[in-house]
Amino acid sequence: MPHATRIRPQGQYYIVATDSPPAHKPLILKHGDAFVVASRFGDLDSNTRHEDGLYHRGTRFLSELRLTLVHERPLLLSSAVRQDNVMLNADMTNPDIHLDDALALPRGSLHIRRSMFLWNSTCFMRVRTHNYSACRLETILAVHFCADYADNFEVRGQKRERRG
Repeated sequence: MPHATRIRPQGQYYIVATDSPPAHKPLILKHGDAFVVASRFGDLDSNTRHEDGLYHRGTRFLSELRLTLVHERPLLLSSAVRQDNVMLNADMTNPDIHLDDALALPRGSLHIRRSMFLWNSTCFMRVRTHNYSACRLETILAVHFCADYADNFEVRGQKRERRG
């Protein structure tokens, strides 16, 4: 075990970090011939984690599926996969949103619940929002998606002469 050094700057709190935080394990949904590999946010982003995606019979149909709020990723509150592995729920909130250098929406004003449900080779997604601020809000909630139709062998890094 490495030797720990105590650091006590005057008038400050300091936390010594000796290791990187553990990598977050992906959340997995599975039903029949289909499965989803997603982040804790419920996002699929093969640019960040190569194996992310929505797969059916060995082909990745979605390589990207991201939810953004005013062009930013919401803040994660919690997420979980149901015991039968067919549903993922992610609870999120908004970060501080500024408009023209002024705080337009303080963080925590919106609650966003994203549910993904995999059933009979179909992936369903439901997004619900609840406004906890004192005023009416108009905002941009967007879903970004991309498909690459890569097969399992390509996702694992093998080069293919042709597909199919």
